[in-house]
Amino acid sequence: MVKSRQFEVVSATALCLNAFAIGLQVESFARGQSDAEQVAYQVLNYLFCVYFLVELVLRIIGISSRAFFFGSDRAWNFFDSVVVFLQVFEATFTIFTTMFLKSTELPRFSLFVGVVRMSRVVRIIRLVSVLRWLRPFRVLITAIFGTLRSCIWAVLLLCLIIYVFGIVLTQSVAEHMQERYPHGLDGAEVEGFAAELQKYYGTLPRSLYTLFKAIIGGIDWEAVAEPLSDLGAVPVCLFLTYISFVLIAVMNVVQGLFLQSAIEQAQTDQEHVIQLRLKEKAHFVERLQYLFGELDATR
Repeated sequence: MVKSRQFEVVSATALCLNAFAIGLQVESFARGQSDAEQVAYQVLNYLFCVYFLVELVLRIIGISSRAFFFGSDRAWNFFDSVVVFLQVFEATFTIFTTMFLKSTELPRFSLFVGVVRMSRVVRIIRLVSVLRWLRPFRVLITAIFGTLRSCIWAVLLLCLIIYVFGIVLTQSVAEHMQERYPHGLDGAEVEGFAAELQKYYGTLPRSLYTLFKAIIGGIDWEAVAEPLSDLGAVPVCLFLTYISFVLIAVMNVVQGLFLQSAIEQAQTDQEHVIQLRLKEKAHFVERLQYLFGELDATR
């Protein structure tokens, strides 16, 4: 029964309704829900909790516990089990607080309240386990996870480049500010480009943050390049070199690697390959039937 198409459709529908109910509950809480609405949403959560717990038990019994926890879908099954466990914990904790605790005593259980809030988010993420049966979505998720390794190395390279240029620009700005304000910035009126230099490049973390924003669209790179003209042409040229190198060279190469990795992941998708082989087999059978039909007709 658990392997039937109808069971999967009902489970997917329940997950979608649960996610929709969580959204309604959060919206109601943000608007200031009444006691009746609070009770209604709690009862609805209990019903979903009972259904998902029964569904999990049926899956374990239907495909055997060994296949459930050690089969090919063991990762998704383990994720579903954790989500159901968190939902049961949320329902139990809600009943406990409602029956035995006052509202003023809830801060003592802040850790458990955090777990309850996290369980709602995880329940929405569980929709991914249903959508994985849709091939376009599955290929997309597979491609994203397949590019994580390349993404990590790309981030490390980008951080190294930003760090090197950040050190150079911070050092240049610091020397310029010390020459312009030999007695320090305390009590001095910093105006014009000097104020912007202090804002964008006054410390190393500020410089790194400015360089990062300049390449991802967080700020227009011209706005952070103009103050550097107060130092001379060399820092401006250095900043333009950084922008050109990262946007034209690094980003294009990284995007190309990600695209190639995503294509390779899509081509190696096991279920996709099986579907292609079945289609090729069906097409081959149709061609053979057509040829034998033509031979019979010529006799």
